[in-house]
Amino acid sequence: MEICLKEFNGNTGLEKATLDSLGLRMDLPKDYVELFQKFNGGEGFIGEEYVVLHKAEELENVNAECGIQQFDSKIFLIGNNGAGEAIGIDFRNEKPVYILIPYIFDYDAIIRLAENTDGLFKRIYENGYFST
Repeated sequence: MEICLKEFNGNTGLEKATLDSLGLRMDLPKDYVELFQKFNGGEGFIGEEYVVLHKAEELENVNAECGIQQFDSKIFLIGNNGAGEAIGIDFRNEKPVYILIPYIFDYDAIIRLAENTDGLFKRIYENGYFST
């Protein structure tokens, strides 16, 4: 994963006690929550693609401000590509998956990226958002 993130500027990670105090969604994937201990959001290039990941303390506000929860409470936004699409976690199936979804929330345009954070970063680094 380190090579994938060499140009990504992550913020300082959070202590577990701080994370626990934020009251994040209980169903967030464990690997995603653990990522906040390494870095609390950030932005930069992963391979050829630009990635913005929101800070843990911003997640609820970001989702509320864009209105995704009113549209579909089973999709939770965690970042964006800086170009009109959001990076999110899709909880509509048994196992959550990381996705790319346009901010117009078009289900037909959802791109499945990965099943875990390592896979997410590897996919973006090796293939970009739009290649399979």
